Amino acid sequence: MKQRLTPQETSDTVRSASVLRTARKLRGLTQIEASRRLGISQALISKLENGLLSPSASLWFAATRLYDIESSTTFETGYIDTFLNEQVVLSESTFRVPKKYLKNPSFTCRSIIPLLTYIEAEKGKDVLNNFLEERGLDPDLFNILDAQNNMKFLLEVIELLDFHQLLKKNKIAAHVKQFNLSEILGHLRPLYESSTTVRELL
Repeated sequence: MKQRLTPQETSDTVRSASVLRTARKLRGLTQIEASRRLGISQALISKLENGLLSPSASLWFAATRLYDIESSTTFETGYIDTFLNEQVVLSESTFRVPKKYLKNPSFTCRSIIPLLTYIEAEKGKDVLNNFLEERGLDPDLFNILDAQNNMKFLLEVIELLDFHQLLKKNKIAAHVKQFNLSEILGHLRPLYESSTTVRELL
């Protein structure tokens, strides 16, 4: 009889799947190319990336070396941090981003992730993913902290928040605190916590 996963194991499996899927796309590799380099089957890559299997420790470290991402923090947060204060070169990845969101980039995903996770927490993952996919944006893109976007996208996020009546400063601040986003926000955390109005927070 197959042993049922604990809630923590399920969460870890889903999070590792997201990281592996995102990292492979960021490095511009297909599943076939990644499987060859890791010495495993494409079917196994697919199961890992879809959260059907959890990677062993040795496979996780091999994959993080291949994709050139940090292993422990990435596993804990589910986000890829390149530790750069510059735009991630998406042209070398398999991500396809509409040009309108690449023009005049002004902020990284790091600064907008709290708003996106807030929408997901309040309205569900489907609402957030539909919002992104309708704009031709792969939800996995927002697992890369240093990927950049522009003011047009931010304004559309604000419109979504307004549509769902979520523009409430105290609720956003509570979300940031509750989900302990310090690893993600980095130097931006004090700015989120010290904001006194929705305008400042956005």
